[in-house]
Amino acid sequence: MPFIVTRQEIGIGSCYHTAALSPNTRRTPLETSERPKRRSRAYWLLLAVGLVLLALLIAHIGPQKMLTAWRQANKSLLAAGVALFLAGLLVRGVKWRLFLSVTPHRVRYVDALRAYVLNAFFANLTPARTGEVFAPVWLGRHGVPTATGFAVMIVDRMLDLVVVLSFFAVAVWNLNRLAPVDTAVYRTAGIAALIIVAAMLIVVLLALARLDLAIGFLSRFSGRAAVRVRGALSSFRDALVPFRHRRVLAANLGLTALTWLMDLTTSFFVVRSVLPTLTWSASATASLFATAAALASFVPGGIGVGAVGFTAVIALLGYDATAAGAGAVLMTLLTQLVRAAAAGLLAMKSER
Repeated sequence: MPFIVTRQEIGIGSCYHTAALSPNTRRTPLETSERPKRRSRAYWLLLAVGLVLLALLIAHIGPQKMLTAWRQANKSLLAAGVALFLAGLLVRGVKWRLFLSVTPHRVRYVDALRAYVLNAFFANLTPARTGEVFAPVWLGRHGVPTATGFAVMIVDRMLDLVVVLSFFAVAVWNLNRLAPVDTAVYRTAGIAALIIVAAMLIVVLLALARLDLAIGFLSRFSGRAAVRVRGALSSFRDALVPFRHRRVLAANLGLTALTWLMDLTTSFFVVRSVLPTLTWSASATASLFATAAALASFVPGGIGVGAVGFTAVIALLGYDATAAGAGAVLMTLLTQLVRAAAAGLLAMKSER
């Protein structure tokens, strides 16, 4: 489905998202054309790294052993995993609908769900989830200003960070409790990742808290670029105001925790279908370490990195590495296919 982004769709209020450059800083056509090429090369390189890691994991397991494990998988648990994954998408649609309900811009639940699912689909195709800028564009087609769309996305990601940090802290402790061998390396890596993510959260919070200072600083300048950036920041600041209601934040924080628990349980169901002795606690711990590795890697969708990380932690906990790897690869394929199918279905419905 083609999406044509117009200047109005990427504008913030009366200001466009791309600020005009002065004649002294304006890029030449050659420089402008080179930037997309560099981004494209970086994307394909990162994707290739992820696919190579996934291929190495499959080679280590043995394709025949992996296919045998899949054929013998518990189909009921697989079906439960797919159903729970889809239910998680529906709950996330509720989150976005709840965010938008406190703004003057009323959006139907199905449109909020479509915006979230398509946003997640494109985010998982791009390095560092840069595809998430799609959400404000899509919501803009339903009368939601771009500033409000960005505010929904950023506040939602902040809640994700709060929940993931909390769960990951428990996972670091749980790994040391469950592992039959010394886990000093994993503990150090876990604590380091925890510190990095916490620092990122603090930076985001400080940036949001200091928007007035940035706007005040830009008010000293009268150039077109400064005026447009100041207008964009002012619109974004105003768009954040409705989301500061405690009831909205508390409700969505609870829903965020619920969706992450659903995701962890989805992984548990899928991997347990080929590894019957797996416990939920071990699976959740491995999933959280795999999530941290995938996010830190910048590989699109964490393809390969997450599966390798999950398998490594499960093997460390004393489980069969072959079955764990087969389950991790199966989880990667199922989530990517189900998310793509949901995005395709919702995109087709929007065209009718």
